[in-house]
Amino acid sequence: MADVIIASKYRGRGYGKAGLLLLCEQAKDNGMDSIYDDIAIDNTAVGLFIKCGFTEEYRTEEIIMLKKQLV
Repeated sequence: MADVIIASKYRGRGYGKAGLLLLCEQAKDNGMDSIYDDIAIDNTAVGLFIKCGFTEEYRTEEIIMLKKQLV
């Protein structure tokens, strides 16, 4: 498990994307074949995850469950 949060004054500069892609790369290098994250339904970061290759697995009234295949 990991929590990655970009301070608001640094958002929109590509740090989130770079960090997310690095996290995926490290997960793959450590033998994981997929990675998941649940994001609050109103969190604008969902778009970032989609751009980085995640797909929506399901959603509830509160969260969106995203998955990325690493293989």
